[in-house]
Amino acid sequence: MVIAFILAAAAQGAPCTNSDPTLTNAVSAHVAGADPQLGVGRVATVRVTIGPDGRVTDAGVYESSGDATADAAAIAAARASTYVPAMQDCKPVSETVYFNEIVRPDYAHLGSNCSISNSPATTLRASQPVYPDAARILHAGGVAAVRLNIGPDGGLIATELVKSTGNKALDQAALNAAENSIYAPGIVNCRPVAGHYIFKVTFDPN
Repeated sequence: MVIAFILAAAAQGAPCTNSDPTLTNAVSAHVAGADPQLGVGRVATVRVTIGPDGRVTDAGVYESSGDATADAAAIAAARASTYVPAMQDCKPVSETVYFNEIVRPDYAHLGSNCSISNSPATTLRASQPVYPDAARILHAGGVAAVRLNIGPDGGLIATELVKSTGNKALDQAALNAAENSIYAPGIVNCRPVAGHYIFKVTFDPN
């Protein structure tokens, strides 16, 4: 439907511009049967070729996560996602793009055999914040706290700065680090649940 609309607009003389492929519905990458305490939390960079019809014609690993099972899950997720093709001279064309796929355990299928029946949300991989030059020049520092809403699949739903350093650049760096980190959800009676988590970042100007 999207492709048809674009072509119809072009046929009517509507202005059009060149564009890259667009991811319209991202499918999450999961590894079935993984224990939450052994959280995969790996990232694989996947190379995806999207044809003129928006379908994936080829997909492979560009940069491995370090785990073959996680890589396979990342490729499967990329293939199952949906896209709008690239546009060139008002026509859809084939183009190759690269995506970072975060691979998580399939928490929804833990069942009653998980090793730990109850646990809080945790960080599987914390992204290190970048100390902004603007803040460093001012010798600014402090502690920022970001409240995260983590879904039952470990995905990040929302972020909120609940404690400021007093410096906007540092606060934004803390938010960026929180959003780029990878999480495992809380587990209640062996079932993943949505919940909140506080991500703290300390900036030391020294």
